[in-house]
Amino acid sequence: MGDRADVDENASADGRDKEAWSAGAGGVGAGDGSAGMSEGTSWQLVTTLRETAQALALALTPDSPVECLGELEGLVFARDRLEAAITVRAQRVHAAGVVRERGHASTKTWLRSVCGMSRRAANRTVALGIELERLPQVRERFAAGSLAEGVVTAICAVTAGLSDEDAAKAEQILLELAEAAGPDEIAKAGRYLRAVLDPDGEIKDANADYDSRFLLIRETGTGGLEGEFRLPREAAPACERFSTRTPSPRPRVMTGRFGSATPTR
Repeated sequence: MGDRADVDENASADGRDKEAWSAGAGGVGAGDGSAGMSEGTSWQLVTTLRETAQALALALTPDSPVECLGELEGLVFARDRLEAAITVRAQRVHAAGVVRERGHASTKTWLRSVCGMSRRAANRTVALGIELERLPQVRERFAAGSLAEGVVTAICAVTAGLSDEDAAKAEQILLELAEAAGPDEIAKAGRYLRAVLDPDGEIKDANADYDSRFLLIRETGTGGLEGEFRLPREAAPACERFSTRTPSPRPRVMTGRFGSATPTR
């Protein structure tokens, strides 16, 4: 009986959530005076998708790892298409500024408080939506499924800060590169592309890395090392060499920022 009561309570709660969500959706359509939900098609898809996603998340995970592998590939593909839909809508919300009418300072704060996103995720969603607005081919291929989320993010990171004209040039080059390259290769090639298209911006980016550089290293409770860092391009190879060296039994740990580091043992 206890299990049955729990199921009934969960079903009731889920029903209340759906009613509240539907009412909120209706409020958006009524509140902004637009055709909104009258278009119907996409809203019906969102409603169906929400219910399907919840059912999938609650479904039993297959015992077979092979079956899980197959499902995972399909889920990642679906997630990327959802990311495409989310970023386009986030950009439309952001450009219109409608969240301010609901008492939120920005789209980012709305994503954090209402949608439960982390600060980093909210910043990324807004930034990606803004950039995709300028990259119609990337946006279309992202939605169609021929570009994965990681590749799209890498392309947008390259074009961010470029003029609209230079971003359009970069889009063509990076889309050709994406046919045979992954996010890491695109990011690496993108640095050279930015240097060619926007030399002043490349210098500015390098100076930002240099001005914001820091290296924090501390000893862990088990005798290992942990820390955070931001290093300019010139220092990166030295850091990579250091990270691959075999540590001594009693490492000499430096704590603090550049210029004020204090050695400890």
